[in-house]
Amino acid sequence: MKKRVAITKRAKALLAVPPSVRGSEKWEGLDSAWGAKEYGAFSLDKPKGYIFPDTGWTPIPEGSEIDRWNEANLRAIRRAFAHFGLSPEDPYAWRLLVEYLAFAFFWKGPKTRGAPEKWTREKMADLAAIVATFPGMSDTSIAKKLANDRKSSFYVKGTNSSDGVSGLRRRIGKARKKLATN
Repeated sequence: MKKRVAITKRAKALLAVPPSVRGSEKWEGLDSAWGAKEYGAFSLDKPKGYIFPDTGWTPIPEGSEIDRWNEANLRAIRRAFAHFGLSPEDPYAWRLLVEYLAFAFFWKGPKTRGAPEKWTREKMADLAAIVATFPGMSDTSIAKKLANDRKSSFYVKGTNSSDGVSGLRRRIGKARKKLATN
């Protein structure tokens, strides 16, 4: 219990930030969470140095290669804020900018349940176009021809030649109905 109280006091001391560091009312809600260095991360001022885990604070020499890269990075960040119509002075705008960029570069759609749909609209349109090239033939004969033709996109591998023919025949009937309505 004693150790926990000491950690809490230390955390309060580290997180106490004077109002002069914040600079605006927009930062009011962040008082309890961040210190002065954290507030500095939300500015478009050129960094004067970096903190590395192994070396600690490392200053950036003026005019160095890193300094030139920082200037280019800041210009890019300003363009990103302008592109999305956000203000860098608003702390929530930084969150929105990260969300927009994460969506643009890393978003993957949610996984759907079940097997993927076998008969898409494109596949049905292909079947309807092929069926139109066989005028006067029955659905069963077209299904047998397509299911047994290895070059056809509707070829069905199976133990015998009738595998898949009945399902394809039903799809051909639906494709004919669509052709009749169009």
